[in-house]
Amino acid sequence: KKKKKKKKKKKKKKEEEEEEEEEEEEEEEEEEEEEEEEEEEEEEEEEEEEEEEEEEVGMGGRQGYRRCFIRSFSLPSCSSSPISGGLSSHKCPWNFRRLYMRTKTMTFLQQLAGCLFWFRTLPPLVHHQCSVTARQEHC
Repeated sequence: KKKKKKKKKKKKKKEEEEEEEEEEEEEEEEEEEEEEEEEEEEEEEEEEEEEEEEEEVGMGGRQGYRRCFIRSFSLPSCSSSPISGGLSSHKCPWNFRRLYMRTKTMTFLQQLAGCLFWFRTLPPLVHHQCSVTARQEHC
């Protein structure tokens, strides 16, 4: 009889542990989902900002330009490239865009080296494999 009781206790303990593990896993999944949602919201906000900023810059004839531009900068070879003009070690995508949109000057654009290519409206500003690859793959 004692053995049976012990077995039952062990079984109960095991079940409780399994339940706890399941609960923990569910919580982790929920947290991950929340993080993903937050990231998506941030991306949407940034895209809206980009649209507004683009209108301000007012360069015509660039259908699909933004998607192409942003995607190309997410290529690994691009984002690891240094930028000249005192910005070395920064990654291209946001720093370049934000700074350009703030200064809105061609001279600033021309200082950038590494992975910049002003798609479809301007000639390439740099000679870097990334601009070519990006254009071929994403435009």
